[in-house]
Amino acid sequence: MDILNDTKLIERTKKDMIKYFVNEEERKVVAVLENTRWDAYNKICKMVRDTDFCVVPKEKYMLHAAYRAVVTCNDADEFDIEVGKKIAKERVLEHYYAALDKRVDEFRNSVLVMNGKVFETPAELENNT
Repeated sequence: MDILNDTKLIERTKKDMIKYFVNEEERKVVAVLENTRWDAYNKICKMVRDTDFCVVPKEKYMLHAAYRAVVTCNDADEFDIEVGKKIAKERVLEHYYAALDKRVDEFRNSVLVMNGKVFETPAELENNT
């Protein structure tokens, strides 16, 4: 088993890193996922580690240091901490993975642009000969 590329392990680890804060008086549950700043950059580096691609600008692909989701129970509903945690976890992971995917997609698009600048398309080759 390749531990570094095991997506289920990475996802489980992220879920295990979520901290919950409960305010029963305000009927709120907050989920916080920390230490995420380098995640997109690390994922990009894993994507290109077997290539000769030499430079990936760090700052451009950084995420926020943490993501959080606040869930407030409706006054008409019964406050349940476990239900609140489940909803908060879903929301914080949704925010996190949307940001992660956005950064990785930005990198992929940059590679495509660079590829277009390095290699001529068949139409460009025909026009230049």
